[in-house]
Amino acid sequence: MKWRRFNSLWILLLLLLPVAAAAEVTQAVIAVDGMSCPFCAFGVEKKLKTVSGTDKVAVSMREGTATLVAEAGKSLDIGQIGRSVRAAGFTPGLLRITVVGTVKEDNENLLLDVRHSTLSIQLVRLSPQLKQQLLDLVKSGAAVSLSGTLSEAQADRPRLRPETVMEVRP
Repeated sequence: MKWRRFNSLWILLLLLLPVAAAAEVTQAVIAVDGMSCPFCAFGVEKKLKTVSGTDKVAVSMREGTATLVAEAGKSLDIGQIGRSVRAAGFTPGLLRITVVGTVKEDNENLLLDVRHSTLSIQLVRLSPQLKQQLLDLVKSGAAVSLSGTLSEAQADRPRLRPETVMEVRP
């Protein structure tokens, strides 16, 4: 009897694993103030390649931005991005991310947990329609892809203002 329960638990865990592992920061675009030459762009690129979870970095001197793409199955460490830009000698600006995961409700706040870290992102400045759409997704448990702008953290929790929301179909 115990063996049967043990096997049932493993089967349940294997079925739930893809859902639990579905949240990750897949892309980030950061504004970098002060880049004026190819050597500047190279320095920023070199520092950003050290951000945990990064597969590719593309720096646009003309646009004043750097784009990071995560390795497959990994999440970018968004806390390291601004520090890396500062370490390269530049000022980090606006940070836009794309994150995939499952929205949950916590004390009337909507949150998104990020895989491969203890990071939990609070969703803020939601229009009534967007809030309702997200609440419906909380009820369904469906995975979503959110893109938006990060703002200052409160209580050690980054805040994301979602601009686009898409349900992710398995």
